[in-house]
Amino acid sequence: MKNYYEILEVDKNASKEIIDKAFKVLAKKYHPDIHKEEKKAWAEAKFKEINEAYEVLSNKITKEEYDVNLKNNEIDKYEALLIQKQHLENIVSQLKLELQISKNSSNNSNYNESIPYTNNTIKSDGDFIEEKYFYYKPFIRHRFKDLLAFLITFLFIFFIGFIIWNIPFTNKFLINLYENNAPIKLIIDTIFNFFD
Repeated sequence: MKNYYEILEVDKNASKEIIDKAFKVLAKKYHPDIHKEEKKAWAEAKFKEINEAYEVLSNKITKEEYDVNLKNNEIDKYEALLIQKQHLENIVSQLKLELQISKNSSNNSNYNESIPYTNNTIKSDGDFIEEKYFYYKPFIRHRFKDLLAFLITFLFIFFIGFIIWNIPFTNKFLINLYENNAPIKLIIDTIFNFFD
């Protein structure tokens, strides 16, 4: 669902006068006649979108209907995010439980001894071609646990960031913070330029 308030660059509580003024400014800015030929199609699409938003928000009845639909849409998105969060929390809980079980079982073993592991290659008639012995050091299990814990933490932080980014008022706050704070903008731009 399109967010007409974002298209007109106004707040959801904006008055009719502010909506009218925003429409006039944006209509003038994106009018196809003032753009060069290569940007004309883009300007026409933007102009059409602005007109569509203004038609809905300038009429009291259609604006009220739109506000209800927008609110329901945001609630649906938020509920979907909560369901995803719960699902991820369940996965994290399950992995923590598995790690705890693994840790408890590894505490009962002797870490000073290597465990021999045999890899036998078998012919079709059942005879061994060769027999190799590998020694599995238990500390490898610790490294795997550490890696798994790091991945779980990373996924959890990524998910929390995803939720925060998709909540409208925090999204707007983060965008304003980026645009109005030169050091943060420099750091983020440097990071993105590094990966380009």
